[in-house]
Amino acid sequence: MAKQMAIPFRIGPDGAIATVSDPFKTLSERVRALAATLPTQRVMRATFGIPTVDVMFEWDAVAGQAQLERMVIEAVAQWEPSARVVAVYPVLTPDGAQVVGANVDISSGDSLGAEMSSQYTVTISGNGDIRRRG
Repeated sequence: MAKQMAIPFRIGPDGAIATVSDPFKTLSERVRALAATLPTQRVMRATFGIPTVDVMFEWDAVAGQAQLERMVIEAVAQWEPSARVVAVYPVLTPDGAQVVGANVDISSGDSLGAEMSSQYTVTISGNGDIRRRG
């Protein structure tokens, strides 16, 4: 099975560069890196990323949810075509008035991935914290 450098970059317990061989985990890490990057933050790839700050704390939660879902789907389609966005669930403030994050369910976009039906959730938070479950 092919190995890929772990994202985010880190040193493994053996002192070497950490690698990942699970294809679904590598896919999840690549989508997580995409979600954690704002456009213009990456040199030579100014459009890479998702402008999540544009909708975080949006006063119209319904419009913010729709915009966030569209941005995530478009960015994943452009930058990580091997992934398929299953669903985007906005995280709202307790009163439901503002978008403060999102849970993005992803799976492999290829036929093999569809058969195996592994699914991961990438969480995007307003404070820049990105987590992965699954």
